[in-house]
This record gives sequence, C-alpha cells and structure tokens, in this order.
Amino acid sequence: MAVTNSMLEQVLAEDYGQSFTKHVFATIEEIGRAAHGVVYVDPQTGKYQASKIAVELLCLSKAAGVIADLDHALNFDNMSSGDTDVAVFYNKDGVLLRLRRLASLRQEILFFVEDVSARMRNELTYVEQGRDIMGVFGNAPYGIYRSTMDGKPLRANPAMVRMNGYESEIELLTTLKDTGRNWYVDPTQRSKFIEILNRKGRVIDFLSEVRLHHNNTTMWVSESAWIVKDDFSGEDVIEGTVIDANLRIKQEKVMRHAAQTDALSGLGNRAAFQAYLKTKIETSIVGTRLAVFLFDLDRFKDINDVFGHGHGDMVILTMAERLKATAPRNAFLARLGGDEFAVVLEGDEISEDIKLFADCMMAKIEEPIHIDGADHLISASIGVAEFPKHCATIKDLTKAADMALYAAKGNGRRCVKYFNEELAQQRLQHSKLISDLRGADVRGELELHYQSIVDATTGQTVGLEALMRWRHPQRGLVSPVEFIPAAEDAGLMVGFGNWAIDQACAHAKGIPEHLQIAVNVSAVQFYSIDLPKVVGAALARHGVAPHRLELEVTESFILRNEDTTLQVLMELRKLGVQIALDDFGTGYSSLSYLQRFAFDKVKIDKSFIRSLKTNSVNTAIVRAVLSIGRDLGLAVVAEGIETESERNALLDEGCPFFQGFLYSKPRPFDVVSADLQVSVLRQIAPEAMPVEHIKTAWAKAFGLSAIKLERSSKRPNGRGFVCRLQRHISQWCRVTPSWAH
Repeated sequence: MAVTNSMLEQVLAEDYGQSFTKHVFATIEEIGRAAHGVVYVDPQTGKYQASKIAVELLCLSKAAGVIADLDHALNFDNMSSGDTDVAVFYNKDGVLLRLRRLASLRQEILFFVEDVSARMRNELTYVEQGRDIMGVFGNAPYGIYRSTMDGKPLRANPAMVRMNGYESEIELLTTLKDTGRNWYVDPTQRSKFIEILNRKGRVIDFLSEVRLHHNNTTMWVSESAWIVKDDFSGEDVIEGTVIDANLRIKQEKVMRHAAQTDALSGLGNRAAFQAYLKTKIETSIVGTRLAVFLFDLDRFKDINDVFGHGHGDMVILTMAERLKATAPRNAFLARLGGDEFAVVLEGDEISEDIKLFADCMMAKIEEPIHIDGADHLISASIGVAEFPKHCATIKDLTKAADMALYAAKGNGRRCVKYFNEELAQQRLQHSKLISDLRGADVRGELELHYQSIVDATTGQTVGLEALMRWRHPQRGLVSPVEFIPAAEDAGLMVGFGNWAIDQACAHAKGIPEHLQIAVNVSAVQFYSIDLPKVVGAALARHGVAPHRLELEVTESFILRNEDTTLQVLMELRKLGVQIALDDFGTGYSSLSYLQRFAFDKVKIDKSFIRSLKTNSVNTAIVRAVLSIGRDLGLAVVAEGIETESERNALLDEGCPFFQGFLYSKPRPFDVVSADLQVSVLRQIAPEAMPVEHIKTAWAKAFGLSAIKLERSSKRPNGRGFVCRLQRHISQWCRVTPSWAH
C-alpha cells in the first residue's frame, strides 16, 4: 500500500502530545509497511528523529540527533515552505532517493524518504522504448496501422500514408473510413481477413489487391496483423503492417510462367499442357469437345547429330512459329519435350476442323527450313484423340493420342492417325507382346538365324550375319519387324544383345575357322553397358579368336556422341574384333568418322540397290561408296540383293561382296552349318562324281576308314546324307584347323 498525502495529513493534524513522534512512526509503519523512511524534525528544539529505513537510506550515523546532522542530506535551505515539496537526490552511496516534506499545523516537519532507483530506471526505460517505438513508427519503410475491429483506421504511419496516396495521416483517417468497402478491390477479402484474425488471433502475409487514393490505381500488398487491447478503452483493436507486394506478385507470375513455359519455343510445356486439359475437362459442360494432337518430328535426332544442336534449336523454333501461324486463335500449343509438340482444339463442331487442321499443319511442317545455307526437309507423325468421344479423363485422353501417334510412326511416319478401338486393341496386343517377350532369352525362345555373305566372284561363303528371331510358344516365329521395336520399347535389347553376342561366339566354334560371324549392336546396348567387357568375356568363354567376331554398328548412333562412340570402338579394336559400318548412306553420311576410325567393312544399304541401273542417283552413291572402300582399304558388302539384275549391276561396278535373298535367306544355325559342311564336300568331290566315288574321296580326305554312308536321297547334298556326315566333319574340323586352306 502506498502512503498518500491525505493519510499523512490526517496523522499530522491530530494532537498526541508527548507521544506524537512515537505515534507517527507507528502509523507510517502500518500504512507503508516500512516502505518509506520517516524523519521527524522539530524546529523549536532543533532535533530530529529518524526511522530505521531513513537511517539506512540517508546514511545517518544515528537515529536521533540535531538538525545539523541532516544538512548534508536534506539541504533545508533550498526547500520551499509550501505545503508539499519534493526533492530527488543521490545519497553518498549513489542511490537515487526521493524526499517529500509535509508541514503540519504544529509546525513540525515530517520527511518521507524512499529509494526510487528501480522506479526511475523503469520509467526511463519506458520513455526510451516509447521514443524507439515512435521512431520505428515514423521511419519504418513499410506501412504500420491501428484500426477498429470493423475496419476504421485509428493511426497510420507516414509509409502507410504515402503507400495509399494520401498527403497526411489526418487525410487518410478521415477519408478511408471503411477498409472493407473502400480499400480492398475484392470486398470479400475483408471478411476472409477477419475470419482468420478471429480464429488464430493473428494474420500473417495476407495478400490482397487494394485501391490507391490519388489516382484510383491498384497495387498488391501483404498484410500481417494481430488483435491487441487498447490502453485507454480496453477494447480489442487491430495493429498490423502493410508491405508493397507488387514486385513479389510480378516475380511469382514470372516464375509461374517459366514453370509452365518451354524455354526454347515459348510454348507451354508438359506441365502447362496437363494443367490446361485438367481445367478444361473438370469445368466441361454438356457439348464441350476437345481434340488433342500430338506431333513428332521424324528423324529430328539426325539433325542434332549431324548439324549440331544449334540447327536443331532453330528447327524447333521454326516449328513453333508455324504452329502459332496455323493453329486457331483459341488453340492451346505446347512443346512436350525434344521434338514432340501438342495442340488442343476446342469447339462444338470440332470434328470438321480436325482433318483440315491436321492437313494444313502437315503441309506447313514439310516446307523446307533454311538454316546457315542448309535446307532441312522435315516431316511429322501426328496422333489425334477427342474428348469425350474417345476418352473422359486426362490420362485416357493423352494415352489415346499417344497410341495414335505410335501408330503413325509405326505406319512409316509422315502421316496422321486418328484414335479408334482398333488402335486400342493393337496397343493392347503390343503390351501383351512385351509381356511375353520378357525372359525370352532365359527361356530359350530366342534364336540366331544366319544369312551368308558371299564372294561376288566365286559365290563362296566368306561370312555369316547373325539375325535374331523369336520363337513364341504359341505363335511360332514372330517377325523381327514386330518384336524388335517392342523389345526396344520395353528396354530388353541390352539383355537380348548380350545373349546374341554370347550365342554367336558359341556357334563360331561349329563352323570353319576362316568364316566370321557378324552381330548387330543396338544403340542402347552400345551406350548402356560396358560392351568391350561383355564381348571379351564371350570370346574367352567359348575360346573363339577375336578376329572371327564382327560387330556391326550404324552411322546413325555413331553420330549421337561421336567422341564416346569412337572411344568404345577403339577399346573393341584392342580386343581384336572386326568393326563394320552398317546401312552406310542412309543417314547424314559423314566422312569424318571414316577418317577418325579405321572400320574393317562398310555395308551398302539395300535401299540403294533397288533400281541400280535405272536410278542415276543410286548408281552414283554406290560408285562413291565402292571408291571410298577401295581407297581406304575397306571391304564393301552390298546388302539386300534379290535379283540377277541387281547382282549383275553390282558386278559391273566392281562390288566385292554380296548379301541377300538371291544367295540365302536367314536360316537356323543347324541348317547353315550343314550347308557349310556340304560345301566342304563339294570342294573334295564335284557334284558330277558318282556317289561311291564321293564316299571314297570323303573317307580318303578325312582318313576315316570306318565311315558307313547311306544315301538318303538321289543327290549327295540330301538332308539325311548331310546330317549323318555332320559329326565326321565336326571331328575333322577339330583336328584340322586349317581345313579350308
């Protein structure tokens, strides 16, 4: 309890006689709980009486004495004789004291002394804090405000005033009387703001678009606010900050645009494509129709590989501009990645526009593109699906368009395919095919069939090319045209390719040692595994001389990453295997890699063999390849020879080696092996020789006196005859390695 003036005056006004001093001290003790020191002075006697606390605070030597003893602490001369005087001073220990003097009717003087150090420190701190707060309020670069719960502004700092376009705080307070109606562009923002504030007690980073006073424009702001009690009214009020969020909103728009925009073409990206379809389908009403077009540029990768990614980027940019110029104004355009584009058309009568747009787009795509003096002729494969005609969900719609695109690419490319149930069934069959293919190499369903490579002059077999075949348990032999793309789609070609290399090395043991076996290496196999390690292991496992294995690579995947490719080829060459360049001339043939790597063989693609005599371009290409082969010391093989006229034309051009159906179709290994054994027999015993003479010559040549041969057909190359000779030829091969020489 604090000691008040009225309490003291009441004590001093009463007459207690000789017990006055004692009574005053007792009363003060009771009232102040000894919180104050008390000094009683009687001017008539010149003496004082001090309480215990007063003695301590005033640093007195004793509790009673003459007035002179108090001069150094109380300094009576400077105190006025008014009813109440207050003095603040430090005692000799540096403690801040406050002294109050009260005079009574009896002329006695009563002094109250108290330690005010802590209170003064608190007051000074409060003053400093208040000064700091006002400094922050006035100088803050962001808006600070106080308002009633219903939105009437009570205070606004200079930044808040300037931000909203007012000249002064008074103008803002008198003009902006209702923030819900006059400030927010969307009036519902105020109710959302208050709902969060009431529920959580504070709002953090509340984004809103607000109106500015001076020019009626708008800006985005971020509000943070909380509820506090007003010091005077005790009512709830809102205090908060307002930050200019225009730059932030702009940056977020830029980031959203970047996140949904293809950086190269400026079209939407895959995320934007999915988001657009999602919005359109989820908000669709009866009658809404969409058509999704998926475009793939045919053989676009070859442009990147040969001319560089700069040319490829220019092609992409050109295609994007052509899409913009051809598509309807309300169409959505996107680049999904690489050379794949998407267009979404919307309309009630969309079916009439689909074919027209597809035809126009196809014609526009095929216009030549001129870049740095090079003309690029591009075509496209296009797949189309409709909503809701074909599908009712985003996933099914994009899947249907993708099926149609896949069908277009499988149909020779450069065409448009529209989704239908037949395509769905084909895709289902494709999926079933992939499922059946998995593990085919482990289950023994894969086979290697071999096609002979022959000497153009003698017709003798000089090598074999291994071609993979799949014998399905129910369907029998499946065409490689059907199962190879499926295996590639399923990522199975690495395992299948490894199996083929191993199987070819195993078969090499069962044929004459002067013959090579060629195995095709796919791009995915070449780049995804340690090919030299796989080849070396297969050769060692079957004890085959490395030079008897030939690996065929195509120029198309050499150009993808020429440095890496050549490094792998060098490692293969160190093993001693032969390297052949397959399908030469079908891609962007570059002589640079012929210069950088010494291939052993070049194979002319069958597409150049057709109409060799009637097509001057094909003839010139074949001559050029043959000339390069002669000059570089490369063996040249013409593939796909099917007619006598093709053979004769190639003979006239001096082609040294042939391969094709005219000489041999791809056949199982046991059949090819048997035929090779018959060819040995032919070298020993001509066909016109009587069978008995053949038997004698055979036995003499092999030095096998106990061979009993029974003729199973009229001709000595009959299948039964050959099979029974096979084990003897194999035995002879093992003991006579140089049998063909």
